Amino acid sequence: MKKTLSAIVIGALLISVSFISCKKTSDAPDTSGNHVLNYYTGSLSGLGTHGGLPAGFAFAWPSNIKIVGYMTGGDPGSKSIFKLPKNLKNIPSSLSKGNYTEYGIGTYVNVYMKLYNTNNTPYQLIIPSGVIMCDSFPNDTTVVDTSQSGIIIPPDTINIPGSDTVGVCLKSFCLNEHHAAPSSLNKYKFAVITSNESLHTVVTILRNKKSLSAHISDIQTILWKITDGQGLSQADIDMMNSWN
Repeated sequence: MKKTLSAIVIGALLISVSFISCKKTSDAPDTSGNHVLNYYTGSLSGLGTHGGLPAGFAFAWPSNIKIVGYMTGGDPGSKSIFKLPKNLKNIPSSLSKGNYTEYGIGTYVNVYMKLYNTNNTPYQLIIPSGVIMCDSFPNDTTVVDTSQSGIIIPPDTINIPGSDTVGVCLKSFCLNEHHAAPSSLNKYKFAVITSNESLHTVVTILRNKKSLSAHISDIQTILWKITDGQGLSQADIDMMNSWN
């Protein structure tokens, strides 16, 4: 009888150990530049006409790269929005307005910013696929006529000289068909790297494609189907997979 009980106890322990060893060690998402997520959501928060911020994970901003003044939803031109923060010293005088280099592809959401590299050596900043930029004024739960949010599809690589600034215009695709187009009066922020399952599918298929500039209209239509329409279809997936 004792042998039988011992065998039962040992068997139960082996099953328990086996179960624990097979369990996932972590459900935390991978928010690296490769943007390989192991968690997805169907949440439409912040997309289309839905209130709140988009679902996703924080973009890890490098400690040596500072946004000078504000990110805006349009070319600030002669507007004096780039007031230097008091905590940044020795920012070079190259913050002249109107000097911006465009990065990426997109439709209606172009976000302008000045980036300052506090290191004295050049730095290559990578904005990963799936990053969403949104208006920084609305609170997280109010549905109002906010300006459009934008999503980065192919990653952007920005080279910033040491102890210097660059003017950047990030082009992105619209995620709110019925919201107003952004202007230089709208302040923007990097919100999240998307965890929306359908948006992630689009980003994963397209981020390394070479011919996206020939399909800008189709990409925007597919995104609006996700955010404001009936959702992503298999036909949409097949079409994107057919592109070079």
